[in-house]
Amino acid sequence: MKLAFTLTALSLLGWPLQAALVTTADNGSPAGDGQTSFLEALTNLTDNETISFNIPGAGPHYLITPPGGYPLIEKSGVTINGYSQPGASPNTAGLRQPNTASLRIVLDSRTAVEGERRTVINYPGFGTSESCILGLFDAVNARIRGLAFIGVAGTGSDSDAAVYNIALIKASTGVKVQGCWFGIDPGVGSWAPDSAGVVPGVHGARSAVASFKWSDGSSSDGLIFGTDGDGIGDPGEFNISVAQRLAVHLQTPKVTVSGNWFNFLPDGSVLRPETQGLVLEDGTLEAIENGDGTDMRIGTDGNGMSDANEGNLFGPVVYDVFVEFWRSAPGVIFAGNSVGVGLDGFPLFSSTGQSLMAVRKDSSMRIGSDLNGTGDAAEANHISGLGLAFLSWHGSNNDAAGTPARISLRSNELIGNAGGIPLDPAAAVTPDRVYADVMLDPSNPAVTLSSNSTITVLEGTAPVAAAGQPAPLIDLYLADASGLYLDPAAPQGRFRLTSFVLDGPLDLNAAAGVFRVNVAALGLSNAELGLITLTASYEIPSGERVTTSFSSTLATLTPPPPLSAFRVSPTVTGVSLQWAGGTAPFRIQSSTSLAGAWNDLATTSSQSYSAVFDGSRRFYRVKEGAAPR
Repeated sequence: MKLAFTLTALSLLGWPLQAALVTTADNGSPAGDGQTSFLEALTNLTDNETISFNIPGAGPHYLITPPGGYPLIEKSGVTINGYSQPGASPNTAGLRQPNTASLRIVLDSRTAVEGERRTVINYPGFGTSESCILGLFDAVNARIRGLAFIGVAGTGSDSDAAVYNIALIKASTGVKVQGCWFGIDPGVGSWAPDSAGVVPGVHGARSAVASFKWSDGSSSDGLIFGTDGDGIGDPGEFNISVAQRLAVHLQTPKVTVSGNWFNFLPDGSVLRPETQGLVLEDGTLEAIENGDGTDMRIGTDGNGMSDANEGNLFGPVVYDVFVEFWRSAPGVIFAGNSVGVGLDGFPLFSSTGQSLMAVRKDSSMRIGSDLNGTGDAAEANHISGLGLAFLSWHGSNNDAAGTPARISLRSNELIGNAGGIPLDPAAAVTPDRVYADVMLDPSNPAVTLSSNSTITVLEGTAPVAAAGQPAPLIDLYLADASGLYLDPAAPQGRFRLTSFVLDGPLDLNAAAGVFRVNVAALGLSNAELGLITLTASYEIPSGERVTTSFSSTLATLTPPPPLSAFRVSPTVTGVSLQWAGGTAPFRIQSSTSLAGAWNDLATTSSQSYSAVFDGSRRFYRVKEGAAPR
């Protein structure tokens, strides 16, 4: 075989015994010319083989997909390592910092000829109108890392098949896709949009990765898309997926989607679909869909190892939800993710026509922390700017056969979202059905905070648990002020303060379902008392939890005038910053360059700040609505 050779030294270290070295970007390179193309490497694959790259030149190197596409990978244990190319390097920055990866191998399927340069995948789950750049057929434990994929949109027809960048066919289990870029050209020098708002180097296709069930029900379960969170090189395993019609498109259980950016560009800016002019199959741009979300984890596992690197950052979509489960999805975890929030943790964009997630009956989802004492802070989601109800409850939740979705919603930072959280009054499912088997009286599922409450003692009521079930946990939050401006009747917790058990040891009122709790240790101000909101979370025999909507707050807020009149004045020791309006608290930041990193100086509730001059040129800015406390 031309391309495989035994590496005795590597085999002693437990590395794969076979390796192929790609030395030319030309997939038309003929056999016997002393060069190895990627097409040749794939054609001659063996089990446990690693494909590496050493193509002359600085790159990026564009490997143009052959007219009929690449052969499917049908071997087990295959690794394709784009980071082996000289000059390539994985990302070393954190999840919420600009991505530093340097990709030098580009699998490029762009073409002006309809239907060309792709592999049609006419197999169960797929069809003649679907194709891929790289396809795996019954190939287990493959690892694909450090590659850039550029596809075309396609029309989804037999003559112009839609393009999945990676397709997992039949039972290609245990695949890892890590450190790859989808839909963006690493040869582009800047991610700044032009005068029309178009970012160069952005190329849409149907999906970054796709996987559907075989005719016998088998699937490519165990997929890890992004980091595995093992503490070894995790930042180098982040994927970036931009402009994909449906970035992660699955019918696959036991999947991990962790440490990825969706519609974020490498510098941390977001794609703006309204100006980009993308060619989209049906006018939509989605992030994640799964037709079998059983035990799917989107974000961090909260095990105390690499948790801060396991979340996902969701940029703008053109769809009604960011995550959709189109069948029942039990055991889902959605934790440590950011939606509508920039790298700096502040709201970055609004999603006027979106909910977070579509849920169906017989599903169970933990959104946020389990508060088990390990990794709790990293499990919080940061969600801002949703324009519709927080969750989209499918009508199946009212079916007589089956159970409404179980939603646990605890310890998240929720900012400026519209509609009820988690259950909107206008939802297709009724509250008494959702809470039927967790509350003694599900017809009255609301938690209330009494006006008799003070900054040291909180009083109120919560529904008693159904017979034989543990008493609920009451979580106390400071509500998000900006959300109350949008809808005073739909508060949302932004900052969790503490928890207690209803009718438990800390509850000083002996009456069932009535609480009186000493909160002097929290040091609440009168303004914070007005923003207190609570939820109750109920455990059912399966161990899953069901959380109520947030209680009404005691305060009625009037929106402040917008942030304005920012002034910088010299002082003896530095500068004085002053402004008007805006929502406190305010975060003060400085930078030596408008294009550089911004550093936090202070958080304040006043409308002025004095900065000490350090002798260098400085820019200053104020961000309103900084995290409370």
